[in-house]
Amino acid sequence: MRANLSNNQRREKSQHGFSLLELVLVMVIMGVMASVSLTFIDEKDSQQRYQQSVEKLKMIQRFISSVHLYQGQLINSGFSADNGLNNELINMLLGYTSADDYYVYSATPIFVNIDADDSSDANGSRKQIIVNTQLFKGSRPGLFDLSQYRDGEGKIKDSWGESFNIQTLNNDTEFSVAISAASSTYKNVSNNFHRINIEKSIYVNELSVTVNNLPDATSHFKVALISFTNRTDCNGNSDEIKRCWQTLKSNVNTASPAPFNNVFKIVESSDDNMIFVDDTNKIQSISPEPSNINTHKMTELTFTDDANKQWHFNAVMPTQATEFDFSDHAEAKITVGSHVVILLEEISPSSNTWQIYNAENPIVTYVNLLPGVSPEPIMLSLL
Repeated sequence: MRANLSNNQRREKSQHGFSLLELVLVMVIMGVMASVSLTFIDEKDSQQRYQQSVEKLKMIQRFISSVHLYQGQLINSGFSADNGLNNELINMLLGYTSADDYYVYSATPIFVNIDADDSSDANGSRKQIIVNTQLFKGSRPGLFDLSQYRDGEGKIKDSWGESFNIQTLNNDTEFSVAISAASSTYKNVSNNFHRINIEKSIYVNELSVTVNNLPDATSHFKVALISFTNRTDCNGNSDEIKRCWQTLKSNVNTASPAPFNNVFKIVESSDDNMIFVDDTNKIQSISPEPSNINTHKMTELTFTDDANKQWHFNAVMPTQATEFDFSDHAEAKITVGSHVVILLEEISPSSNTWQIYNAENPIVTYVNLLPGVSPEPIMLSLL
């Protein structure tokens, strides 16, 4: 009897379940384990989204501006070189605004504002076409579509599905494109999370232009610096295209006095490209005779060498260097990329009217400004 009772007591004791405290401890442990796992997964997901967003930013930077070697010179190419650069245009590149409203990439005629100042630059009423010149400008969706990074709406967003944040920096000479921190509650990022900074323009007063051999020392001249910025109101005929071109003019100047007037080289009479070499050629005779030299000009003398070749003095045009600058535009900026410099002359001092110098065959040079690189002096030569 006692044995049976003892066995029953043991069976009843072995059938007891977990206590409430034990259940609570198990649930706490499971919760901690789950939260650790979810946190790890969330951090891993955020890291992947971050890396994907950074790759998009790097690709955007390469498309906006890249410097490479072309025909022995460093040039700036990319979206900024084709369109100029401002926040609206970056919004167009990223798909936040429509590219259809902007001027499409093509061989673009160049227009210069011939006003005495730059007052009519906005509407193009006083802009004149520069013959025989053009630059390839405009929006190139086929090249800059970044299709693999666009969503179904054609927009480039970060990997959390939000638009990138675009800001101007350093008095509008730079801008940044950054992963937005607006939703930092789930991104767990700060305003400095990740961004790219791109130099978009330089102060125009950093530029100087040297013009060689201006025709006279009485006429007034200016140098015009012409740049292209794509706009929604220039996507049409030539009257509208004018609006895309902006002109900044230098100070007024006249020809500098020549540093010397009589420079000669001895060349072969039958071929002016053959220059007399003193170590090789020996003069045998001079015509006219030395006794009559004082009655002739240098260019009238003829030399015969030991090989019986005829030589003469050929006048060399001295180089006159006249400097122009843009110091009157202390706060003006110009976009990095390709631009045009052209010479203007004053028609009438009394009316302060100007025109393109030698308009049928204008004196033009192309300038390529690089981001982060001090510009070299610009040269224009009339001869």
